[in-house]
Amino acid sequence: MFADGNMFAGLFAAHAAGPLFTQTLPFLLIAVAVVVGACLVIGIAGRGRAEPKSRWSLWEWLVYAATLGSVTILAVTSFGALLVNGHLGSWALFFHMVGAGAFVFTLPVLAVTWCEPSCFDLRRYGERGQTAPPRFYWLPKLMFWVVLPAGWIVSMTMLVSMLPLLGTEGLNSMTDLHRWSGLIVVAAVALHLSGVVLQRIGRR
Repeated sequence: MFADGNMFAGLFAAHAAGPLFTQTLPFLLIAVAVVVGACLVIGIAGRGRAEPKSRWSLWEWLVYAATLGSVTILAVTSFGALLVNGHLGSWALFFHMVGAGAFVFTLPVLAVTWCEPSCFDLRRYGERGQTAPPRFYWLPKLMFWVVLPAGWIVSMTMLVSMLPLLGTEGLNSMTDLHRWSGLIVVAAVALHLSGVVLQRIGRR
């Protein structure tokens, strides 16, 4: 009943993505690219005064870069392999596992580093006598709280699948959940990055 020791990597190499995911993946990726592009175009072309920018520490930049790097590796290796071959294997699987290790390590660090500046404050900016602009505006804040639970699901579905707990059907379900939540992470990180870019150039 158990697939090759229940190793998640072996399951990925043998289990092709479901037809729904395979058929909709190109359109979903295009939709994400269109939304991100629209956000950037509207933000850059928008009129009004420029918004103040916050200063990031070196540690904050490193954590953000590590998150972007690991998510990029995971997205390219997984979705690229699925679009080309219909499954994840060979060198793509190897680099995907490398990116997965980096992401599992980076996610809690990201949560600790950016949790406080990503909290929503319903009071108007400046009421507490702030002397510096906030780290993030509404779009990056919202996407941060999407990335955390979706990233947790991505990590847990991978780790649980490595334990001798699930049969073949359970492993297949974990793989599908892993893929859908991974797509949510990629979309949320892309939108978060677009919001950060707009804020860095002085736009919300």
